[in-house]
Amino acid sequence: MIEKELDQAIMHVAGDGDVGGEGFEVGNALIQTITQAPTTSKRRIQQSLMLANRLQHKQKEVERLEVELKKMREKVENSEADTKLHKRLLERTNQPQSYLLADVERSEKELDHAQRKIKQQDEVVKKLKLENESLKQAKKALSDDLQKLLARRQDIENLQTTLVGLIQNSTNRKIDVDDLKTKLADSVR
Repeated sequence: MIEKELDQAIMHVAGDGDVGGEGFEVGNALIQTITQAPTTSKRRIQQSLMLANRLQHKQKEVERLEVELKKMREKVENSEADTKLHKRLLERTNQPQSYLLADVERSEKELDHAQRKIKQQDEVVKKLKLENESLKQAKKALSDDLQKLLARRQDIENLQTTLVGLIQNSTNRKIDVDDLKTKLADSVR
């Protein structure tokens, strides 16, 4: 019963998407209720996974819409460039030098094409820089995780050495539990 109510409250807060104001206060009250409610950790994990799945779905939708928006902007830019070119050509058609007009038209088309290519290459460079930063951050996170694992490994080796030493030294006598706790605490430090 309480888990169903918690599910409904979590979905309500997740559906609002309101970070400030009254929604934020409701979210804080919900978090406090969840932490005090007698729910199982399995249930909390299920709720977290459900919300993570929903977040991932929304992020994919945002990415799709961003790609679509980018395509539309490119179409608009191309249309504007074509319109400008046609206006310039129209202005020059009033001149009697038609042979110059053809040369100017060819040059302007090449210039417009080159400018579009420069814009595209700039976008590629920006995208690669962002990807590079993301990879650097991922590498740093992996390095930090590796350092933590190595520290834990050292702690385990110290614990193992201490236990082996205690067992070898206590073959003739009974092991004192308090003494064992003290020695283990000293070896972990």
